[in-house]
Amino acid sequence: MLPIGLSLFSFGYLGGFARRPHEQHQPVLSVEQLIALATRHGVSGIELPLARCYPGLPAEPLARLKDRLTQAGLFLSIDAEVVDDESLPATLEAAAWFGESFVRVKLSKILGGNRYLSHADPNVWFAHTRQRLTRVAPLARDRGVALAIENHQDVTSQELLRLID
Repeated sequence: MLPIGLSLFSFGYLGGFARRPHEQHQPVLSVEQLIALATRHGVSGIELPLARCYPGLPAEPLARLKDRLTQAGLFLSIDAEVVDDESLPATLEAAAWFGESFVRVKLSKILGGNRYLSHADPNVWFAHTRQRLTRVAPLARDRGVALAIENHQDVTSQELLRLID
């Protein structure tokens, strides 16, 4: 059977991702609650924006998470959010420590194909994105972790092919 996981991003508001400033005091779904939901509903694992859930990626909480996932029999899929050569190295290091073969990344925070709203020249944006990927690719390769680029409705299929080339 194909393993199916539960992503924290599935819970936009409850996950704390779609809140307005005046709603920031509302409780957010915790990692432990996500694990409990995954266990209760019989899915195989969870996906987390690891650096967002564990700022600074501290060793002890990550070790507790790894133990908890092992106890629950769940896999972990790591979302690094947007490719950023300043924050991604620590996430790649954590992914290697967890034994993960890939980290999911997005190329931007642009949703719904609304690049025209950013007022950026698409060619300049693409060149900058390619430069960021070129800087972080060796870090991922050295750690044995692939970058799984999500088409977050911010790139065209032609642009993905150009990145591959």
